[in-house]
Amino acid sequence: MNNIKKDTSYITLLSVISCIAVIILHTNHVFWDFDLNNFKSANIIESVFYFAVPIFFMISGANLINYNERYSTKEYFIKRLKKTVIPFCIWNMIIFLQGNLHSGNIADINIKSIFQYMIKPPNTYYFFIPLFCIYAVIPLFSAVTKEKRKFVFSYIVIVAFSVNILIPFLKDTVYYFNTGDYWHIGVCSGYAIYPVLGYLLKEYEWNRKIKTIIYLLALTGVLMQIIGTYRLSLRDGQISIIFKGYANLSCVWYSCGVFLLFKDIGNKLMKVSAINKLINFLGKYTFCIYLLHESIYYLLCIYLGENANLLICRLGLFMIIVPVCVLIIFLLRKIPFVKYILP
Repeated sequence: MNNIKKDTSYITLLSVISCIAVIILHTNHVFWDFDLNNFKSANIIESVFYFAVPIFFMISGANLINYNERYSTKEYFIKRLKKTVIPFCIWNMIIFLQGNLHSGNIADINIKSIFQYMIKPPNTYYFFIPLFCIYAVIPLFSAVTKEKRKFVFSYIVIVAFSVNILIPFLKDTVYYFNTGDYWHIGVCSGYAIYPVLGYLLKEYEWNRKIKTIIYLLALTGVLMQIIGTYRLSLRDGQISIIFKGYANLSCVWYSCGVFLLFKDIGNKLMKVSAINKLINFLGKYTFCIYLLHESIYYLLCIYLGENANLLICRLGLFMIIVPVCVLIIFLLRKIPFVKYILP
């Protein structure tokens, strides 16, 4: 039996790259403002870095579907509670209170408004809700025996992609294609396809033919977003979402290609000493950077004003935001009990 442990250092690299991509997406907010002066560059940036959130979901599946080889389901949920649920609740509450107190809407602070804010956060923390749903279904995927996972997961992905993603895409793009509302499979619906894809791409080796197909589909996916969104948005006079959405065909193709690319080249990059040290250092902060970066960007926008929309700022502000977040997190972790909200 081959007991050689696979080198998965590329996963840490993917996590850091995705964290930076999230920040760039948020500093590129002019895309959703449909600012015609910046729309061409904003559309390219939005499309190129659109893989960020799906990659986080894929990493979750890659790392957690085999959790039962390391600990029990009870411990699995306790770890998720401590590492994500508690920090989310606390920081989301801080932002909620901060926003209402700053605007003077103290009367809006009540049980109903707090509950609404928690189940549908209007800020960038929306990401946590589908993440928690993914955490909830991972034990079901984990229950599939390891010997059967390649076949079962591949089958699930093919069927779920065909019914839940491909058919709705055709319905939206081929206008005479009327499917009704009956075509839907609950297994791997929504974002749940991503953890399964992440596990498949991480755990198994794929031949050159399949890799070539994935890379070609990924290239097609990102070009569909760039060209399709640009042309349709100008035609409609508003942002077209035909090629947008994390459960969209173009995004699934593109995200799989990005994951596979870093699997192919990431370990080689991580053998470079300087890259390895930097990535492993930042890898300890990615989750907390996600929690704090929006507040830092808000302060930078106050200082920069309209200059925050310049291309150099939209692409480069992460080089300020990341070090500032790391410094704040490092200092806050020195305070007792803060580790529970900045794990």
